Amino acid sequence: KNATAAPAKAKAIAAEPAGLKPEVLTRAAQLAERWFVLALRFPALFGGYFQKPDPALQAASLSPSRLAPLYEAAQSQYNATTSISIASLREALYDETVGAENLVDVLLMRGELDFFGLQEADARNELANIQHALHADWLKIRRSELVTALTAAERANDSAAIQRLLGELQNLQ
Repeated sequence: KNATAAPAKAKAIAAEPAGLKPEVLTRAAQLAERWFVLALRFPALFGGYFQKPDPALQAASLSPSRLAPLYEAAQSQYNATTSISIASLREALYDETVGAENLVDVLLMRGELDFFGLQEADARNELANIQHALHADWLKIRRSELVTALTAAERANDSAAIQRLLGELQNLQ
């Protein structure tokens, strides 16, 4: 009837085999990954973070399993030498079972694609924006956790827990 109608698909899209579905990352995990991509692209900016670690980035980095080894390696390297070396991170994360695919290399390639032509000053601003977004999300989650725990403590009539949780809630920044 309609000559302009799109032709029907000749082939059905093959379903993904079970167990090979891509990992679904939370917003915090996506922001943390973007932070690492940018920090690896501009390593001079990387180490400054570890002078005063943000609990939001730490929580987001340690929650997805693939970023946890990178965060821990970078933190231990910075604590030992007060600097970050891409080659040392690459070596620390080398896994014979994975072969040539190293997380540092993958993130560096993403940095080349995502941040081509970005200047260091702009990168510093972008890192700050990512950290701000991570921190805001972390605050919402942490506040919610504390309110839930406070409600449970009130139900249990646990005055010590109520005082501790109220203090933590007031000091949350």
